[in-house]
Parts: sequence; C-alpha cells; structure tokens
Amino acid sequence: MDAPTGVRVLAGGEIAVASVANANLIAVYDYARQGRSANLGDLTDLAETPALNRFLNGGRLAADTASNI
Repeated sequence: MDAPTGVRVLAGGEIAVASVANANLIAVYDYARQGRSANLGDLTDLAETPALNRFLNGGRLAADTASNI
C-alpha cells in the first residue's frame, strides 16, 4: 500500500490500511492467509484537479472493539 494515511489492527489477524494513493480508499490485509482480503471505498471526483481530489478523498480510519471499520 503506497502512502498510508491510516492503519488499524483488526480482530483475527487483519490489518486495515487507508490511502489515497491507490484505486481504493481502504485495503484490508489478512496476514494469516498472506494476502489482501478486501478493498473498500472508491475515489470520488470532488474538484477539477487530481491533486485536490486526492486530498479531499483522504479521511481518518477508525475501528471499534468489534473491528468494524
């Protein structure tokens, strides 16, 4: 994952990583199975310039005690 903006450890050996440098906003990795288990969120065009779109699509990554992202 390039340029992570947030990382959260989830139950069951999964790690969620947020980044605006990839096609999806969040990737979930399952290190027990040695790979990516899910991609979440799509970038949205909010401005006319690509750099501003990347900035506006960035957000915070949070998870609760039940590992809900």
